[in-house]
Amino acid sequence: METPDLLILDEPTNHLDMETLAWLEQYLQNYRGALLIVSHDRYFLDRVVNEIYDMHSGVWIITKVITANL
Repeated sequence: METPDLLILDEPTNHLDMETLAWLEQYLQNYRGALLIVSHDRYFLDRVVNEIYDMHSGVWIITKVITANL
């Protein structure tokens, strides 16, 4: 099996213990393909992505600076 070029993750942090969450963060930080992540966990997103595409009222907003305080 080959490494996929795209990972699609829907709320990947739900129900994870701290050890598994740390593993997932490290894996995704080192992943070289594209990621499509649906998540409400901004702390997780801060650590694994460099852009957020957010949809409001049918309009896409691209956020390049990510902060858990948004």
